[in-house]
Amino acid sequence: MEGQADFPKFGDPETQTMMMLLAPECDLAAILFACAMGKLATVPILLLPGYACNVVVAAGGYPESYSKGDTIELGPYPEGVQVFHAGTERNTNGELKTAGGRVFSVAAYGPSLEEAVSLAYRGVESIRFKDIFYRRDIAARGLHSH
Repeated sequence: MEGQADFPKFGDPETQTMMMLLAPECDLAAILFACAMGKLATVPILLLPGYACNVVVAAGGYPESYSKGDTIELGPYPEGVQVFHAGTERNTNGELKTAGGRVFSVAAYGPSLEEAVSLAYRGVESIRFKDIFYRRDIAARGLHSH
């Protein structure tokens, strides 16, 4: 819109990455409530030192035509990794299946950018389904500048 500030869009993957940086003692509910009341400046937002990285795991063909209903196998993922379900569902037998283009978002925290990126990709490696797709260049520019 004309005259409106150009604010970044925080969709699910971006927000999930930011959540990895909140300190355990940070009260997210208090932050959200203060934000809704227009009083965000009155609430402390405690952040961890370090970095977060997020890799979206998509169904092959995404964002165009992609398959649904493929069986998903989830292996154990490393500590420090959070796997967010996006396009998944359980069938009547309780099996986890793909149900959308963006299937998972795999976020990780690390004390360095290199460790956060490595951990996120190790988390991605614990996920298996037919025609899995994910970018392999996440944070590449940041890693090359270090």
